Amino acid sequence: MSFIIDIRETMGKKIKILKWDDAYSVGNIRIDHQHKYFLNLIEHLNNSIDLNSSQEFIQNQLNEILLYTRFHFCSEENIMMQHNYIDYDLHKKLHDDILREITDKITHFVIKKADFVEVIQYMYDWFVTHTITEDIKFHQS
Repeated sequence: MSFIIDIRETMGKKIKILKWDDAYSVGNIRIDHQHKYFLNLIEHLNNSIDLNSSQEFIQNQLNEILLYTRFHFCSEENIMMQHNYIDYDLHKKLHDDILREITDKITHFVIKKADFVEVIQYMYDWFVTHTITEDIKFHQS
C-alpha cells in the first residue's frame, strides 16, 4: 500500500501530508471509504493551524478524530468478525493500543506537553503504518 506524500511546512516544521491513492485500497469499500475520510479529517486539522484557528477549535477537531477512530475501529472489527478473520483478537488489541496512544497524544497537546506538529505527524504515521502492515492482512486472508 502506498500513499501520495507531500511535504509542507507547518509552524516552522516540515510535515508529511498524505493523500489517498485508490490503487492501494484494502479491498473493502466500507473500510476504504473510512480510511479516505480519516485522512481528510487529519488534513482539515492540519489546515486549521494555518488558518490560526483557536485552541478550542483545534481541540474539538482532535476530539472528532478520536471519536471517528473509535467508530472506524468498531466498524472494521465488525467486518472482521463477520468474516471470521483469524487474527481478529490481535487486530483488536492493536486498535486498543492505538486508541490509548492517540488519547495520550491529544492529552499531551491539550496540556501543552506536545506540539501540534508532533500530534498530527503521529496520526499520519500510525495511520499509514497500521493500514499498510495490518489492515491489508485482512484483505489478503
